[in-house]
Amino acid sequence: MSEGDNDNKIYISPDKILVVYKQKRKTFLLKDISKLKPETKKMLFPLIVGGILTPLSSLSFFVNLSLPWLHLIAILGGMLLFYLGWTGKTVLTLVFRNGDELNYYLPSVSKNLEAFMEFANVTMHQYATGSFGNLLYFDLQNEELDIFFGKQTESGQSLFPVYGYTYAQVANAKKGKNELTAIDASKAGIEIKFTYHRGTGLMRPVVDQPLLQESHVMPTKSDYN
Repeated sequence: MSEGDNDNKIYISPDKILVVYKQKRKTFLLKDISKLKPETKKMLFPLIVGGILTPLSSLSFFVNLSLPWLHLIAILGGMLLFYLGWTGKTVLTLVFRNGDELNYYLPSVSKNLEAFMEFANVTMHQYATGSFGNLLYFDLQNEELDIFFGKQTESGQSLFPVYGYTYAQVANAKKGKNELTAIDASKAGIEIKFTYHRGTGLMRPVVDQPLLQESHVMPTKSDYN
């Protein structure tokens, strides 16, 4: 679930979360999920096997001195299995409102996934409280809005890609500016990804094609002050 990984992806829509894991798709209702979180889970199988193999191999080594290299390999293998089981593996956990959890094992948690989880958790909180639509903010000139919302084609220098801000980012990086364009991501009609922006050093939402006009909302200055 990192940029460019087409076999493992996660999407959020107005009422669902879609997880693509090892090319298999599974959909969950937004109302059923409490939050997304990264965790490190201990792996029981290598932990148990390593915990049994290491002491038994050590005991066998002292009881039967023949084949010492075989005993040594078994001891080291058991220790390695125990270590791998104890250190665990990174997982993306879906926490359901009934207390159940579902884990997806990952090589690591990418910056893209961290940014998505932050955005998705705010969206799910708003869904639960009845305040729909997690807003994204874009610093655009008035003459760029028609291109941004697909009412006019680009002329001259390309407008896209356009980097935006989440609520948390705009509160810190753009505080006090009231000319930002806000959109409801759930109504954008396109996939909005989070990617690294070199200028700010942040994982920011990026739009690379026009959005639906219906996603445009008019926040007040206090929305991001």
